[in-house]
Amino acid sequence: MATQSMAGNEKRRPPNMKVSIRSRRPSGTSRPPVFPVELPVLQEERRCKMQCDDLFEMDGVRLGYTEDTVTITEVDYDRKAVFDNKGNLLSSNFPEDFMPFLLNYYKLNYDLVQGSREVDREFGDD
Repeated sequence: MATQSMAGNEKRRPPNMKVSIRSRRPSGTSRPPVFPVELPVLQEERRCKMQCDDLFEMDGVRLGYTEDTVTITEVDYDRKAVFDNKGNLLSSNFPEDFMPFLLNYYKLNYDLVQGSREVDREFGDD
């Protein structure tokens, strides 16, 4: 019996032996994908197509602004509404029943836009 227990101990590695990290990685997993270098360039191209100087995006609604206009875009549906600084609707391809949402969204975010414009004037290159 002593020989059997000795044979079982030979299969175990000594307690001070280091195990490499690669040997602990499951064989079915791979490294996460690396983002391409072109990603910032593609984002800038998409941003320029909006024809807005600055953009904020949250929950699929994009808020853009220039000096004279505020643009609200629903990203997934290619809907866009443009307001002037007084809250007058200049153009829109949203359905008519979205008007209360658009006006409310404009009113809620106009102070943010004005503050951002002030920062742009103070620190911007324009």
